[in-house]
Amino acid sequence: MRNKKGELTTQQIVTLIILIISFGVILFLLVRLNLGDTTNDEICHNSVLLQKSKLAGGPLDCRTGYGCMSGGGDCVSFNYEDEIEVNDASNKTKIVKAIAEEMASCWWMFGEGEVDYVGYSWKLDVLVGKHCAICNVIKFDEQIQDANTEISYEELYQYLELHEVKEGETYLEYLYGVSSTDNLGDKINGISLGDAFSLNDKFSIITGMKEEENYINPLFIKSSEITSKTECDVLDITKA
Repeated sequence: MRNKKGELTTQQIVTLIILIISFGVILFLLVRLNLGDTTNDEICHNSVLLQKSKLAGGPLDCRTGYGCMSGGGDCVSFNYEDEIEVNDASNKTKIVKAIAEEMASCWWMFGEGEVDYVGYSWKLDVLVGKHCAICNVIKFDEQIQDANTEISYEELYQYLELHEVKEGETYLEYLYGVSSTDNLGDKINGISLGDAFSLNDKFSIITGMKEEENYINPLFIKSSEITSKTECDVLDITKA
């Protein structure tokens, strides 16, 4: 009788050990994959897609991210959550590539210009305006600032025009629906390709809606100039 009880106890112990090891492996993989960096983006994206169904929809669950674009240093006096790595702080192409990726992420989060997430189709006229989201606030670290005083918007948009976000589609086509910077028109309202931005400043990546099926395409702009240089009436879509 005691042997039978002993075998049962051994079974339980082995099962418990297997469960603990399995949990440890899963936890290790989650940490290694760093899924926490994309969780907020996915939550926002899913809440935007729900707006396609007025019954299933509800308030958006989208939060502004805070990222330090780092060439190996730290963003002093800036409370950030994520580090956006740039392997070579002096390489402008790698810097604008990192910016382009953040702009593409912003556009994906908000439905790629295919979802009325503001609700223009059913809101009263008094509630209608140009509603914007701040997807990300970005600061450059000291390494990047020391290596580069400024970057021109022409350099950024040339990168968008010449490089693919996915096979067969450039960043410019994905973000703005045009194949050449010559055709941008008012899609970058408030920004001139002849302007340059100082890497000492703090920047925001924004998107939004003007009216039903009319979107404010992603912009990379100095945070202090959002209200003066964009079409945004209110910055109410994302939470701080």
